[in-house]
Amino acid sequence: MVGPSGPAEWVAAAEGELFKALAHPARVRILAVLATGPASVADLCSATGLKPSHLAGQLAQLRAQHLVTGRRSGGGCSTGCPFPRVQTSSPLPSRS
Repeated sequence: MVGPSGPAEWVAAAEGELFKALAHPARVRILAVLATGPASVADLCSATGLKPSHLAGQLAQLRAQHLVTGRRSGGGCSTGCPFPRVQTSSPLPSRS
């Protein structure tokens, strides 16, 4: 298969990758949790029911599409969503 050849094809390819990142139920659950604010890996595991190794893989997919960011602080790591609009207007149900 030949890669994208022009701007429209590049945009379509990037959008396709974004939609693939959003197509997995675990990644949608992660984003639902992060829509309320940053969370630690332990918090994400607890809120989503994912094992740490599975969570790490899903976060890697979301990071690759720049949908989440990670920040190390002290001995831990906090993950957040860099888009305020996603945090405030998420159509996902609240997990409170």
